[in-house]
This record gives sequence, C-alpha cells and structure tokens, in this order.
Amino acid sequence: MVHLQCHNGVETVAFAQKGARTAGVDFSGENLAVARRSAQAAGVRVEFVEADVYDAVEALEGRTFDLVYTGRGPLPYLSELRAWADVVAELLKPGGLVYLMEFHPLLNSIGRAGPRDAGQPLELRYDYQGGRRAINSAPRTPTPRRRAG
Repeated sequence: MVHLQCHNGVETVAFAQKGARTAGVDFSGENLAVARRSAQAAGVRVEFVEADVYDAVEALEGRTFDLVYTGRGPLPYLSELRAWADVVAELLKPGGLVYLMEFHPLLNSIGRAGPRDAGQPLELRYDYQGGRRAINSAPRTPTPRRRAG
C-alpha cells in the first residue's frame, strides 16, 4: 500500500505493524525524518519518499499498489483535486482500492460552551483559517433548561 500525504507516518507505521508492505509519500523532509524514526522504533520496514503528492508516480518509479490510502483531512490542502485523483488512479493496480478519510477543517473550530462536559452544547470557538485567538475565549454560564411539564 501507499500512504499519500503521510505527514509524520503514524498511520503508515500502523499499517506496517499489521503486516502491510507500506510506502509513505510526503513533501516535508522533517516530517519524514520523524516517520523514519517511528518506523525504526516500532521495528517495521516502511519506505518513505519525499515528494510533492502530484509527483508521487515518478517518485515511486511507476510502481502500482493494491491500496492507496490518504487519511485525516488531506483534501483541503490540495490545489488541484483532479490532478491528485489522476495520481491516485495511476498508483492503483487494476482492482485496487482507494481509502480516503476526510473531514472539513471547520471541525477543528468547534468546542464545548463550558467545561469539557458532554452536557455542554458545542459552539464555534476557534478560528481555523486566520490563526487568531479563540472566538469565545471566556467560558459561558450555561442557560438553565426548563423542565417540560
């Protein structure tokens, strides 16, 4: 399998620990250095390749894979979704699978209105785009609920 946009390789190493022959691709040499140390500490063999995701086919020397994995929100970072999909298609063996785990980064901006308590409502609390401080930085006193009756 190949893990595109593998970041620090945590998931890539986890696949290798389960017995998969894995390769991870990321554009950051620093991230890959962390990934290589993690693989070594785990005692697994993982090939990590430094390349832009759009250059993955060439960087992996035209090899194809049974599984192309990309997880935990990579799509918002892509400038050309169609080009990325073309790369994925070229990396897949006939009958291979794509596993994509995605979420919108807006989820990073949601937090509890008060103490970390499941009874507190969720609200928009953090700015995920501009790096500014929390929108609602002071805890709110919850509004008492009326009993039906």
